[in-house]
Amino acid sequence: ACSRTARRLPCTVDGNLRRRASDLAEMSTMHPAPARHRAAHPFRMLKERPPVYRGEFREPKREINDITLGSSSRQMLQRFIKSETYAVLMDFLLRLNASVVGKPCSTSVHESEVVKRLCGMLETMEAWVREIPPVQQPMRYGNTAFRTWIAKVEEHAEELLAGVIANEAPRECIVELKAYLNESFGSKQRIDYGTGHENLFLALLCAFDRLGLVSEEDYPAIVLRVFVRYVRLLRLLQKTYMLEPAGSHGVWGLDDYHFLPFIFGAAQLTGHPEYTPSSIHSESVLKAESDEYLYFAAIAAIGMFKRGPFGEHSPMLNDISAVQEWRKVNQGLIKMYHDEVMQKLPVMQHFPFGNLLPLTPLSFDVE
Repeated sequence: ACSRTARRLPCTVDGNLRRRASDLAEMSTMHPAPARHRAAHPFRMLKERPPVYRGEFREPKREINDITLGSSSRQMLQRFIKSETYAVLMDFLLRLNASVVGKPCSTSVHESEVVKRLCGMLETMEAWVREIPPVQQPMRYGNTAFRTWIAKVEEHAEELLAGVIANEAPRECIVELKAYLNESFGSKQRIDYGTGHENLFLALLCAFDRLGLVSEEDYPAIVLRVFVRYVRLLRLLQKTYMLEPAGSHGVWGLDDYHFLPFIFGAAQLTGHPEYTPSSIHSESVLKAESDEYLYFAAIAAIGMFKRGPFGEHSPMLNDISAVQEWRKVNQGLIKMYHDEVMQKLPVMQHFPFGNLLPLTPLSFDVE
């Protein structure tokens, strides 16, 4: 493993993010939004899962930063926050989160054929990493062989997705699915990866849900099988090609690359009779339980890139470890994801909108 000096942001940003971590210790419930804001409130599931999409398909495009649409990027971001896609993505995240409460990764769960084929697709991509070794270059980070790997994903995206959907959805939907798949593993140009790319993989899974390719019965397997394999692939990519963090908060981020493993991992550990958030400081726990709990695996993975006292290179995670209950950690991290990912222009300006996930007003009720 190699070491990296954590990058510091201006103190105002550092302070804001650290306060978010400290606030977790005081959070016990998510306050309901005023009625006039309730349609866009991030912590409420929709009354029902969105209906299966049965319309036409189009190539998704980035609209938040498209000046030809006549609105500023920030106006378009506000439009997104009130959109169907915003509500559907947050609803999907909450349902996935609820489905794995108290479930370690080895839990026996229902695995549909689509879930199995998604896992197979990720395993194929993992094999390609081993076929495309890093090149010799003077720069330590950002190995250009990553571009070769991404190009192979793009070249075979339609074939891969066709294999996953089989005959269970119209072939025309691939034009939308591949827009999310191709952007889920990092930037080919910058050779970096961050929460925006991770969010696009969540969008890909949500698109499968919109197509009716997965059911609510599949949700635990989507996290414990598909997402676990996705994270495993990304860690291999990060280690093999030394991807740069994309838009990292540096020392005040959760880690340099991921967010969702901490959310799902905290859900898994909710109600655990032995482990508390402070258990991340036990090397024996991390070694014994990283295969079972995404949160512990994410903490252990930080050691691939950072050395030194944990409280110095990961003070936000260190602060969170003082929270008494995993439930509060889980709730706080969902709020933080909403604030730091779903409502951040530098992240969401890259999100492509199609017909499955459109930039149109919310048309569903919330509970």
